This record gives sequence, structure tokens and C-alpha cells, in this order.
Amino acid sequence: MESELRPISYGDRPAYLLMWGGLFGFALHWAGWLVGGGVVWGIGLLMHWLLRSRTSALRAPLWIGAWALIFGLYCEVRTPVVEQSDAAVTLYDTDIRIDYPLPVREGNAQRVKAEVAFGDDGEHFTTLLHIPRSEALSDSLLYGATLKGTLDVVPLHLMPSEGYATYLRTRGIEAVGYLQSVSSTVQSARSSFNAHLMKWRESLIRHFDLSVERYIDEKGRALLYALLLGERSRLDRSDKEVFAEAGLSHLLALSGFHLGIIYLVVARVLAWLLPLYRYRKLRYILLLLSLVAYTLFTGAAPSTLRALLMSGLYLGARLLDRRPDGVQILSLTLVILWLINPHSIMSPGLIMSASAVWGILVFFPLLQSLLHTRHPVPKYLYEAFCLTVSAQVGVLPWILFFWGAGSLMPFWSSVPMTMLTAVLIPLGLIALVASLVIPSAWMAPVLYLLDILICLLLDGGNFFAEVDLPEIALTFGLPSVGLYYILCHYVLYQPAVRMLIARQRKDYTLF
Repeated sequence: MESELRPISYGDRPAYLLMWGGLFGFALHWAGWLVGGGVVWGIGLLMHWLLRSRTSALRAPLWIGAWALIFGLYCEVRTPVVEQSDAAVTLYDTDIRIDYPLPVREGNAQRVKAEVAFGDDGEHFTTLLHIPRSEALSDSLLYGATLKGTLDVVPLHLMPSEGYATYLRTRGIEAVGYLQSVSSTVQSARSSFNAHLMKWRESLIRHFDLSVERYIDEKGRALLYALLLGERSRLDRSDKEVFAEAGLSHLLALSGFHLGIIYLVVARVLAWLLPLYRYRKLRYILLLLSLVAYTLFTGAAPSTLRALLMSGLYLGARLLDRRPDGVQILSLTLVILWLINPHSIMSPGLIMSASAVWGILVFFPLLQSLLHTRHPVPKYLYEAFCLTVSAQVGVLPWILFFWGAGSLMPFWSSVPMTMLTAVLIPLGLIALVASLVIPSAWMAPVLYLLDILICLLLDGGNFFAEVDLPEIALTFGLPSVGLYYILCHYVLYQPAVRMLIARQRKDYTLF
């Protein structure tokens, strides 16, 4: 008997089910309900076994529950030893390996990410280490040096601000340390990979500063480093506030948007150089290598790693001649990231990034199909607008959840400023890399053009920041967020798909 053909749904995607299992498992771990969850799952399994001929609907929930318990236990195992301490501890003459420095406000103590030895069994934990000015380290020791010293360690669950502690967990930090004294320092020959990347990035910035200071002023270079490398510590506070008021903060934070620009530019170049169909897999491999190179070039920031992982899964499917599925790729990316760091589930950046991608996957094809034109300029502008609207629909409930207010400004400012940034980023990367081998005088036309684009971006940010648009002042809780997405799916998405199918007789995939 032939099975009836039907549109693929969320439940047909195993990675999507794994994602929900991971969410439930982390919730059980966080609330301390793993034992109770195991009992409920056992009762469900017993019911399924006793009534297996009539309980096929329990099969998927049982699989999700099994993965939830496994993931919850995994989170328990990943809990650092230092978190088991009920009070701050002082470690005397312990090994401290500096990874790389973190941004600090002027005049404050140095802050570094470091690995600290704990106990006699060789265990280490990752700490945000504060180094007082009296013990300040030289630049050569801020990347990969090993210290012997005394420090006070505060477990994150004892931090006065639970929100700040949660943020540190999402960044892979397991405790906060305050260095008291240093007995010895050694420049380690085996620095971590991240330390090498961050040190190389800092040397590249210094070299570029010396090469182009005649063509681009300090303020322009600071903005360029934020756009290209995610290095925002050099930006003035006033510039950050202007971009925030203009709804353009996402341009200053490395994300899938930046990697997407590199993807599009490199894909167009490869399509021009290798146009034949038989070279398609070579194009995919070269494109993936380009994305990996950019990710390493920017210091392998977590946001670009997320985008790289999604791009890698997409290109991997194309290499295997499989049709890429956006929901599967997004779900599998989240599961992998959660396995690397379970607390990244609570990262606002990851949540909003995933929600924006979901909005684009669901609503962009629908909005794109409403206007048909062969003229490239109107088509490009309309697709940029559709992309902005789709992403904003995806992230709106989380903006209201985290900040209690949402601005309409991104709908107005994102399209023109994103188009400008899409030109500035590849041009800036070319100038940054070329400055290593080409004298700045030979690149003068490119640097002048780069300076003009930077000035336009700054002026555009100031212009949009002065526009007074109404805000949505509304605080969402988790139930409201869930209800929002349910309404989006059943009230907006499915009726719109049915209407388009009826009008155009076009088969859209129902998510």
C-alpha cells in the first residue's frame, strides 16, 4: 500500500527533536528535577510497553525524553569542580595559564581569560582573572604565559548578580579570580590556539594602525576594527550609543551577517572563476575554506563559529548531493553548540541569532514571492527589506523578553546601512590583509574610498539615531514568547502558504 505524500513538517526532522530534547534536559538539570524527570519517563515507557498497540503517539515523546535525560546527565557531569564549593577559596602558589586579554575600561585592572589548576588531581577550570595594576603583566605575557601565583576564586553561583554570572557561563567562564601575588612567570612555548589567534590579531591591528594613519583617522579605524574583527574596545562609548539608538548594534558585533557577506562575495567570485557545473564541488570546498579562514582571522569569536558551523553543514550537504534543510541545519547547529558548552542555551546572542535565522527560513520565501521583477536594483532592495523584516519577526519576542522594549528603528535603518556595510566589509578586509605586503602609498585610492565609506556609515548612524520613532514597550515572559511563535506559525505562516498555493499553484514546504 502506497503512503500518502504530504508536506514535510517539524516532527519529521530528527535534529529538531534532538534540539527539544536538549532544551528539556537542560531545564531538568537547571531546576534539579532530573530524578523526577526520569521517573516520569519510566512511567511513560511502561505505559508504552503495556499498551504498545495503542500508544504509537508516545514514541516520539519517549525518544525526546530519553535524549533529555542523557543531556541533563551530561550537563551534570560538565559542572566544574569549583562550582561545588560553597564559599570563595584562596589558592596558594598554583599554576595559572594566561589565555588572552579581555577588554577593560581605562585605569582598571587587567582582565584575562585563564586556566587555573585546582586540587591535586590536575583539574583545571576557566576563570575571568582580574590582575591588579601592582601586578600588571607586560604585553608579551598576556598571550600564553604561565604564572605561579596566589589568587582568590569566587564560584559563579556566589556572584551578587545572577545575570552577570549567567553571561559568564555562556562565554565558557567557570569562576572569577582575583590575583593577589605572582611568584614566577614563564613565557610558555605551548600557548593555546586561541592565544595565538588573539595575539596575531592584535599585531595585525597595530601594523594597520601604523600603515594607514595618514589616510584613516583613529575613530574611523576603530569602527573598521569593530566591523571586520569584532574589536569594539577601541570604539568610543558615544559611537556605541549612536549605533544602538539607530538600531544598528548588530553591525558592530561579529555574527552570521558578517560571515554571510564573505560567503556571498566569495561565492560570486568562484562562480565567475569556475563556472562549469563539474567544478561545483571544488567551489564548495574553496568556499568553506574561505569561511574557515575568515573565522580564524577574526579570532574565532563564538558568533562567527555558529555561522561557520551552519555554513559547513549546508556546504557539506551540497558536497554529498543532498538537499539542505534549513530547520535540520539550524537544529543540529544548536545541538552541537550545546554539547560544546551547555550553558550557551542561555546566551541571549545565541537565542536571538537562532530566532533570526528561523524568521528568515520561514518568512523570507513568502515575502519574496509577493513581488516579481526582473530588474536587479528593485529586486535587490526588496529582498534586503524582506530579509530585515523576516529577521525582526523572529527576534521580536526575545527583544521584549530581555529588554522589555522594542524599537521600530531597524525596519527603517537596517536596509540602507546594511547595503553600505556589505561594501565596506570586503573592501576593508582586502585593505587589512594587503597592508601586510603592499605599501600604503600604493593602496591610497582604496584607503581614500574606505575612509569615505566609514564617514558615510558614521553619518548615517548619527542621522538615524536622531529620528524619533515609537517604541514597543512590552515585557514578555517565556509563556508569551511561546505563544508568539505558535501564533506566527498557525495564524500567519500556514494561512499565507495556503493562499500562495491557491494563487500560484506552487508547492511550498510547510515547516
